[in-house]
Amino acid sequence: MLAACGKKTGFRTQSIVKQVASEVGSADQAKEKTDGSDSPSQGEERKDSLGVFETTVYPVLRDRCVGCHESEVRPFFAVASSQDAHDTIVDQGKVDFADTERSRLYLRLYEENHNCWSECGDDAEEMLTALNSWADVNSAEPEVIPNMTAMVAFKDGSDPSPRADPTTIVQIAADSADVTAPMVAMDDDPDGDVAEYLVVPTGNGGRILPEAVVGQAGYTFDVKVAGTYYLWLRVNAPNGNADSFHIDFNGSGFFRYNTGVTNGDWAWSRVNNNNAELSFDLPVGQHALLVGHREEETRFNTVALTMVAEDFEGSAAAPEEEKELRIDLSGLTGKNATLVFRAREFDAESKTILISDLQIETDTAILIKEVNPLINGKLNSQHSNYKQVDLNIAAPGGQLSSAPMVLIGEQGFALDQIAFSFGVVE
Repeated sequence: MLAACGKKTGFRTQSIVKQVASEVGSADQAKEKTDGSDSPSQGEERKDSLGVFETTVYPVLRDRCVGCHESEVRPFFAVASSQDAHDTIVDQGKVDFADTERSRLYLRLYEENHNCWSECGDDAEEMLTALNSWADVNSAEPEVIPNMTAMVAFKDGSDPSPRADPTTIVQIAADSADVTAPMVAMDDDPDGDVAEYLVVPTGNGGRILPEAVVGQAGYTFDVKVAGTYYLWLRVNAPNGNADSFHIDFNGSGFFRYNTGVTNGDWAWSRVNNNNAELSFDLPVGQHALLVGHREEETRFNTVALTMVAEDFEGSAAAPEEEKELRIDLSGLTGKNATLVFRAREFDAESKTILISDLQIETDTAILIKEVNPLINGKLNSQHSNYKQVDLNIAAPGGQLSSAPMVLIGEQGFALDQIAFSFGVVE
């Protein structure tokens, strides 16, 4: 590192920056002195973050970075408004007040030689000196964050355990169906690709009109997460005279579903209405499907109701690099409860991390509101996807959120740690 510019350590996390201005002249300042001295209060001594930024980092940015980061290239931290520039840098994690040498504004010059204006080492030193001066305004005890879990390292997660995806319900056709003849289960797939499948065999004729349907298979799907769903069948449609079914979903009445010809292979096909795309906005609860006979020898062996609209392959397999992490909540709740989620590197260059599939495992009902992830103990206002969580989860547990979220890391997946705080956890 640059010998002339030491680290600034022990500084308050980024969230304090926005609080500084409001704390000057706050209750701390108004508190009556009890020692009779004339020394200034903590609030009086604390400098204003924006004011210091305007005399340290901001002039460097306006001098050196306006060509790109004023309006052409995001993030816009060299704009004419010093307040907007200040907030952009803080909100997007471009400065690390706990360790200024980890700040992106510095590392882009020191490690990546990004658009240096003279010698990159000298330019990085100029930026670091400015960052150190700005960081002094935040010198304070670390912020206490209520209802915060212990931190765990992303890299220490385990390989994901098999878990049913609540937004994908797959059923084996012959095992799950209530089947009416002449549709029957067969186990004579010539290639041995499937154990059993359903089909109306040759000799039973076609049922071109929906009202003529006799042979059918019925299924019930128990939807746990409301949303937009799609129906898929894994089919074997050998030719153009054996490539369709009639479909009835939730009592819609039968309509024609063209599977597409697969030439004797097994393939996933999304249910359509005579080739028109279909989706279903479904509430939580049970939903019914009927697959009816239209053409002989059109076969299917699996049915699925899923939120996956394209390239469905039968399950949502976890990427190889994905990790499952578990955080004990017993210290916060007094209950045997665990937060379980998945994480993987999203983009190595930007040090971003993707988390998803937040679950709670618990022996007793647990109330959770406003979930906030923290990277290395720090809150980031951009990490807000789970702020609206408000759930009472009964034993043995359930899903907090299926939504993924990209987190802005500091050092990357291999080094960063994650924790969570809650508005309510009890």
